[in-house]
Amino acid sequence: MGKISGWYVIAGGVLAALVLMAEQAFVNFRMLDPMWQEWWNNKEIKDLMIAQAGLAGACKTMAVLDLCTGLVVAWLYAAVRPRLGAGLMTAIVTGLIVWALVLLQGYLPAMVWCPKFRQVMPVCALGDLVGYLVAASLAGWVYRERGDTGEGRRKAR
Repeated sequence: MGKISGWYVIAGGVLAALVLMAEQAFVNFRMLDPMWQEWWNNKEIKDLMIAQAGLAGACKTMAVLDLCTGLVVAWLYAAVRPRLGAGLMTAIVTGLIVWALVLLQGYLPAMVWCPKFRQVMPVCALGDLVGYLVAASLAGWVYRERGDTGEGRRKAR
């Protein structure tokens, strides 16, 4: 068991964050756009949501959170890799763990606090599941431990 290679964690984390940003943009601005537009036009719901002027700030905040989450995904993959082995299955386990934590901390409370969000949460949760699995897989693909040439992973696949 070697030490975790910080530069590879950062590289994998940034790549994972880009995947998460792209997934959330696709889900929110393509798949759910008609519903969001309907909600923006409904005064009762609009009062519960952020003002449109604050949308840019919300997007910036989500980008920072995605970067932090991507780094956590890459670090977690690096932490469990010596125990579970390098490869896709370890990345999938990592992605499922992070997705489950996000689901329990973010989506379930939001569904309880605002029943109107129950319509969009399943789509967001499934989109995030795919996003986290792809992000963790790419972070695992990028990650190398010190002195690791990657030959063992190529033979195992």
